[in-house]
Parts: sequence; structure tokens; C-alpha cells
Amino acid sequence: AQDLPSLIKDKSFRPSPLMKVYDNAGVLDSSSFEAFHIGKMAYNVCEAVKLWRFRPGGVMAGIFLNLIVDNLLPSFFSIKGRLEIVRTNDKKLITFQDNFFWIVCSHRNPYNGCVGEQMWVSFMTLASFPGFGTMMEFFKPPMGHYAGLGYIFEETIACDSFVFSADTSTNVDRLGCVLDGDAYVAGNRVTVVNQAKAMQVVASQKFPVNIPKKYIEITSIPPAAKRWLDRNPPTSGISLYKPVAQPDSATEYSPIVKMIPLLLKILLPLILLVR
Repeated sequence: AQDLPSLIKDKSFRPSPLMKVYDNAGVLDSSSFEAFHIGKMAYNVCEAVKLWRFRPGGVMAGIFLNLIVDNLLPSFFSIKGRLEIVRTNDKKLITFQDNFFWIVCSHRNPYNGCVGEQMWVSFMTLASFPGFGTMMEFFKPPMGHYAGLGYIFEETIACDSFVFSADTSTNVDRLGCVLDGDAYVAGNRVTVVNQAKAMQVVASQKFPVNIPKKYIEITSIPPAAKRWLDRNPPTSGISLYKPVAQPDSATEYSPIVKMIPLLLKILLPLILLVR
């Protein structure tokens, strides 16, 4: 933002991509410039911004309450369905049929978090869910999104488009989605298509190649993400971030931290009532 005045003065513009997003119910027909999410957890967290505005604790209480509950009980917040992806490199259609916890699409490079021209879709299935503690670390500021989604998701694919269809046998006729931070209840089939050079933005004429180190903090890489990184090393010129070793003090309260899931399970009926 501090460079914006000089960029405007110099009339520096850069063509940037968008993502065309639409569903089969006519609820969504828009474009995304940042990220598009599919999943109950993402929907609940962003919907909390609206629902908790005037509740005790405010917006942040609602956000963290939903993060805790949804990541504590991932099986209750996963969606069975089919993900069909048109891969960029060979234009091949590949299909995944699974129980998905979270799907994210953006133009951010999964290795370094930088915005570029390529669209990527990342997904996390219930089977590869990395655990409550790992997810809470991911959402702790600075969020893991800044580093790139390759360090947490089980699969990330460079794509031209994709379609997610909920399994109709599970009686799911709506999908919780998030479009650039706004929560939507869409139909049970959502399509996302890359739109290259769809807009002009005031920015440096070259895409960024790194993120300031102050925004990067990776404490661990779950096994599924590690396998993906091993199978898909970055191209020349891109270096992987390394997990940050935690100081001894970080584990000082580990017995209490380990009790949190048990306490929340005991209090879950009350938590759900408040929601």
C-alpha cells in the first residue's frame, strides 16, 4: 500500500487474472480476485462475521468458536462429492471422488504464496485431515495462507477449470462457499474457470516473487502435504520454506493444550446451542 501513490503517478498497470464462479442454482454468478473456498468450515467461519457482530464476544469470538468446533470434529463438517479438474499442463480431465473437508482455489503459488497468472486448486480430504493442533497452528497469525497452500493441503493442482459436485445420495442440495471472504449458500454443483488477464490493477508490472518474511511462519508440514511436496518439487528459482523450530516455552503448557479437545467435546452441546 505504501507504494500505491508512486505506482499511480507512474501509471503502472498490470493485467491480472480472475476466477469465474457459478453454480447450478443461480445463486453464484460472479468473479473472484483472491480466493474461492468450498466447505462447511470455511463457510461457518466467514458467516460468523455476520452472525456474531452483535453477540457477546463479537466477530472474533464467532470466528474462533467455529474454527475450534469445526476442526475438532472434522467428520461432521466434511462433504462427500466429486471434484473434476482440467489440468493446465496437459488439458487432461482428472477426477477425485472423496469426502472433502476443504477445497480452495486461488492464483497464489502453493510454494511461496505469491500471486501469479496460474490458477491452482487445493483440497484436503477427511482421510488426510492433519489434526486439530496442526489446523489451529495454520490459522494462528500469521496465517499459513501467506506461505502457500502446498504446506498444509494434501493435493494442489495447476488447473484451467474445475467442477465440484456434492454426492446427491447424501441429500446435500446446497454447498457452503466463500467468495473473497463473503459466505454464500450455493447449489450442489459449483464451477470455477480461470480468466486470464481479466482486469487491470495498479501494481508493479511484474508479479511478486516473494512474500515478506514477517508474514511467513510454518511450524510443521503434515504427512499428506509432505508427500505432495516430495512428488512435486518447485520449479527452478523457487525455494521451499522450512518449518520454524518451536522454542521449549512453546510446549510449556502442552498438558493443558492437550486437554482442550476433551473439554470441548464435553461442552459441545452448549457450544452448538450458542451458535
